[in-house]
Amino acid sequence: MFQTRVTTQARDFSLAATPIAPIHELLTDSGLAPKLRLSFAAPRELLIYAQLQEGYRAGGFNIPPGAGGGAPEVVAARFAPDHLWSYELGAGLPLFDHQLVLRGALFHADWRGLQTDQRLASGLPMTVNIGDGSNTGVEAEATWRPNDRLQLRANALLEDPSITRAANVFPARRDIGLPGVPYDMGSADVRYRWRLGSLDVEASVQLSYVGRSFLTFDGGTGNAMGGYASGRIAGAFVEDAWRATVCVDNVADERGNTFAYGNPFSRARTTQATPLRPRTIGMGLARRF
Repeated sequence: MFQTRVTTQARDFSLAATPIAPIHELLTDSGLAPKLRLSFAAPRELLIYAQLQEGYRAGGFNIPPGAGGGAPEVVAARFAPDHLWSYELGAGLPLFDHQLVLRGALFHADWRGLQTDQRLASGLPMTVNIGDGSNTGVEAEATWRPNDRLQLRANALLEDPSITRAANVFPARRDIGLPGVPYDMGSADVRYRWRLGSLDVEASVQLSYVGRSFLTFDGGTGNAMGGYASGRIAGAFVEDAWRATVCVDNVADERGNTFAYGNPFSRARTTQATPLRPRTIGMGLARRF
């Protein structure tokens, strides 16, 4: 059970092109956001679970569009709450005396009255209900430890985010999924430990991939991000309380945009990007006390 209370007060609009009266608004809401999880331990240590959950986000109020001093834009003074129903069915299974552990899940989410934060031409924020969305996918993970020295791990996620109904309050394409939600992701890593004289040594290799997505619902070229892979090689040497490490991040010097956002007041005039960190070599020395 929940109860929300949103209060908005604004008085000083000195930059507005035309006078704007002070704002004092109040919004309250209450309801239930249930969560139900059932699990069953089948023979041979197979664990199966099912989960149902509702998420809720309160509504609120927008800044008047003329507050930034520019020409007024069409913006709803108030935005409604949004609700998310998620359904998940998964399982976990250890094999070969727990040397191999497998996990997987199927999921589906229905998102109603989807809230999204956008920017006016002035750079000021606004929140609108863009419509309805959904996401269906599968995720899997495997971990293999054949002995105390070696560990291999891999995971993958495939999903289909989409807008099922687009409202007429903001440009929204229905063929590019949901902002910030890639269609696929995955990673893998290998770790090996051994003894070298008085040293405990660990070597690791990691590879990760992030699929393509967009920052906003309109799918503009400047809003594209993801679609890159990155690798890491690392080694550690431990003796008593001392630990020395060396690593190489982004081994192949892959280029990519991790987040297509920067200065909100200039985003409409130029492409903005948060680049993937270039190839980096690092070393460290630490001591426990």
